Amino acid sequence: MAKKMVIAINSVFLFFLIFGPILSQYAYYFNLLTLIFFYTSLSGAWNIIGGFGNQLFLGTPALLATGGYTAMFLAKHSLMHPLLGIWVGGLCAMVLALITAFSLKLRGDFFAIATLCLSPTLYTIVWNTEELGGVNGISIAPDPMYNRTLFYYIFIITSIILFLVSYIIRTSNFGLKLLALGDNEDLARATGINTFIIKLKTYLISAFFIGVLGGLYAYFNLCVTPAHIFDLTWALRVVLICTLGGIGSLPGPIIGSFIYTMLEYYILSLLGTIYRIVAGSLIILIVLLRFRSSTIISHLKALAEKMR
Repeated sequence: MAKKMVIAINSVFLFFLIFGPILSQYAYYFNLLTLIFFYTSLSGAWNIIGGFGNQLFLGTPALLATGGYTAMFLAKHSLMHPLLGIWVGGLCAMVLALITAFSLKLRGDFFAIATLCLSPTLYTIVWNTEELGGVNGISIAPDPMYNRTLFYYIFIITSIILFLVSYIIRTSNFGLKLLALGDNEDLARATGINTFIIKLKTYLISAFFIGVLGGLYAYFNLCVTPAHIFDLTWALRVVLICTLGGIGSLPGPIIGSFIYTMLEYYILSLLGTIYRIVAGSLIILIVLLRFRSSTIISHLKALAEKMR
């Protein structure tokens, strides 16, 4: 069954790769598909720690920004082409993950809050660092290689890579330990699994790919600004995408990205300026319902039962 699913999903990716030149004639749908595959890649990277490991990681904007700022800084000072700088950005995101690895000792809402605080902290540092452009961020001019069509193929390839990495992890001995940890960390530890090391490896893998995608996204926009890259909706968006598609499942990020992007575009056209309020409220509600077994939510539920 798993092999058939891998073949089916890769066939879908292959279809969009082959028919890319035809789809490029329809700019609106082509740009929409490019965004979908970016979301697929990003949520696929998050799904490794958030889905397989069942950790409510909300530090996605910080890792995205690390990769984006690294790639743009290197390109701005003519040290490295952005398509090379993205790999350095991925490594820098891994370094950030190592620095903040202490948060893996926390659980549930406490882990979520600790990782959520990471983005505002880094945002303040970047905002006040003149070398990183401060409030204006970093922008670069398009180079001869720059082509919007190129990113359509790049994001499909990164989606394929993340899917295959997820499949390898899910079907490996490491993946079984990760799933056991996500199901019941205390029980996993009791069976001899070093839960901290498992979570650390998972965190590093997710951090690397999110950092690389941050660099690609910055290059796609030819700029990176603190107001956009540190937007906390990035943290909640990936959770919603994986939840819509099936959190912790292999096809979840793919299915969720298609559903989310369609909803985002059509709801935006209907709701206009109040879209962000409605979308943000919906995302928060789904996050709370998905991780309802965590400490704060369970305490509120217990309190409500006592008040009846």
